[in-house]
Amino acid sequence: MQAICERINAFSSSRLVYFQQLLSFGYNFYVWQEGWSSWQPVGNFDLNNLVNNANLHREILPNEWVFDIDGNDWPSVRSLALELESKLNELDIPINRWSSGNFLHYHIFTDDSEITKSDSSWFVKLIANHFKSLKKDRVSIQEVIDLTKLIHRFIPLVLVEKLPKVEGASIDVQKFTSSRCLIRAEGSINEKTYAYKSYLSELSEDQPLVKASWHVKFPEKIAIWKPDVDLYDGLFLLAYKHYIKPEIRHEFRNVKGNEIGWIEKILQSTFTDGRKRLLDLIILPYLITIKGLDSESAFDWAFDWALKCHELVPIQINKRPATVASLRNYIKYRIKRIENIGLKPLSRNNLEKHFSDCLEIMKIWRDKE
Repeated sequence: MQAICERINAFSSSRLVYFQQLLSFGYNFYVWQEGWSSWQPVGNFDLNNLVNNANLHREILPNEWVFDIDGNDWPSVRSLALELESKLNELDIPINRWSSGNFLHYHIFTDDSEITKSDSSWFVKLIANHFKSLKKDRVSIQEVIDLTKLIHRFIPLVLVEKLPKVEGASIDVQKFTSSRCLIRAEGSINEKTYAYKSYLSELSEDQPLVKASWHVKFPEKIAIWKPDVDLYDGLFLLAYKHYIKPEIRHEFRNVKGNEIGWIEKILQSTFTDGRKRLLDLIILPYLITIKGLDSESAFDWAFDWALKCHELVPIQINKRPATVASLRNYIKYRIKRIENIGLKPLSRNNLEKHFSDCLEIMKIWRDKE
């Protein structure tokens, strides 16, 4: 018994050191577990207590990509993982390989210090052309930062696209397309397999399922990618060309009248009341019927917006605080309904009729375009 206690203490100590390494990147990232009404900043907790939470999920960091490989069976997953590792090795991108508690998570952390020192004339031109295409006369620093983060987040899609297809296995691209996303925290347990997420120094022939916390491994030090500037710039431009430029054209297709102005203001704002009504009557119909987004893209936009509102005051579903899972299911169900009936968003003239009790929303209604 004493030996097991010592091993559990060793697990907690190693996990604490790992979390401290994550915090050394300078982000007060969010954490969550099933039953919490909303995500919470990691800084709200005593790390010594948090490392003993076996059901923890954490936010993917701004300087982090996570290749989440899932599939029908281990041989298929392993085959795709080998293809991914080959591509990453080819580009000299160091990996942090983890068992997800079922299959595999590959974490890539980036140090962009050299990138920011490089000649940025091409980047200035890209930014200018981008916002010119959006017909924007004035551009804020925050808009430039947000665009840069978006392009960086999409770079893994360039890499995934180049991988050979493996039947029975896939990489979850939503980990890259969502502006905020959770991943099972290192050292946490998988609710389906009751196996822990553990660091893997190698990719074994057998599926790694670690069933005891004291067998969980952590890396001595997180591997960090310090990219060659020319390589990174090339990937950055590819991500912009393939995943941002089509989105610009798509965004303005079929948009007419002046409704876009006030609905875009709603999408850029957060509210403490009327959030489900906004999703049902305005946001989802607007994204799907007016903007013409596919169900996955519409979900990403709506879910990100809903989470921001949910952090202010929990959204109620069936008179109970929503969980992240129930909020996700709610939005997916509404998307299917809107796609089936072709529902259009509520007109501005009818906004007061449905939202007169929501002062924050009525303020946008009263504002002039």
